[in-house]
Amino acid sequence: MSHQIDLPARKPLDHDILRLWARRSPDIQTVVLLEPDVGEAQRLTEGLAPLGLRVLSCTDPLRALAHVGLDASLVIASVRIGPDALTRVVDVVHSETTVPVLIAYGAGDVEAIGPAIVAGGRPVIALPYDVHDVAVVLQHDLPPPPPPPLVEVGGLSLVPNWYDTRYRGHAIDLSRLEFDLLLELASQNGRAVLRTTLIEALWPNGSKDTKSLLTAAIKRIRTKFEPLGIDQAVRTVRGIGYRLDRQVLCESGIEAAK
Repeated sequence: MSHQIDLPARKPLDHDILRLWARRSPDIQTVVLLEPDVGEAQRLTEGLAPLGLRVLSCTDPLRALAHVGLDASLVIASVRIGPDALTRVVDVVHSETTVPVLIAYGAGDVEAIGPAIVAGGRPVIALPYDVHDVAVVLQHDLPPPPPPPLVEVGGLSLVPNWYDTRYRGHAIDLSRLEFDLLLELASQNGRAVLRTTLIEALWPNGSKDTKSLLTAAIKRIRTKFEPLGIDQAVRTVRGIGYRLDRQVLCESGIEAAK
C-alpha cells in the first residue's frame, strides 16, 4: 500500500517560536524521544532545552513505553528503531493512553511507516531533525497549558505568566519593568503602594537613583495609557506613592468615549 506524505516544510530559524513558548505555562512538560541515534537525540535534546521541556531520550522501546506510563505529554518515535518496533510502540501508546505519538522519518521511509500511521502515529517530524521545525510541531501538538492566572482591575487585565496587558481587549505594549510595576499596583485593589515598597520590589538588588527610575516608569505607563483614555488611572498619592484608580478604569477609556 502506498502512502503519499509530504514532509514538513522547512522554516527559517528565528525567535518567533521562543516568543510563543514564553506564553506557555511554566509547568514542565515531558517529551519521550525514542531515537537509537544517540548523537541525534542529544543534539535535539540540547536544542529544545531553551523551551523548558523535559526530554527523556531512549534507545530502547520498552524503556520508552515505561516512561510514557509515568508522566509523558507526548512521544516522538523515530523510524530508525525499525518499522515493526515503531508500529508496536505506536499501537501500544495509542491503545493504552491518550498521549500523541509523532513519527520522525526521512523522505525514503514513506512505505516503512505506513503500518505505524494506520496504528495511530502522526508523521509530522522530518529526519534529520531540525530543532526549529520540531519546536513548531510541539507547540501545536503538546496538550494546551491551563489558563494562566489573571489580575483584573476594571477593564484592565494582566496575565503575569505571559507579561500580557490589555484594556478592554486592546493590547498595551509594556516593558518587563513597566509590567511588574503595574502588577504591583493592580494587586493592591485600589490601595496606595509606598514608593519604598515599589522600589524594593522592582530593584531588590539596589540601583542608582531608584526614585527617578520609578518616576520615569510611572510616566511611561501613563503615556501608553493615554491613547486608551486611562492615563489618569495611575494616581500619585503625595508623600506616599502611587495607586491604581479602579473607578477610572471602569468608567473611562475607549469604550466609554464612544
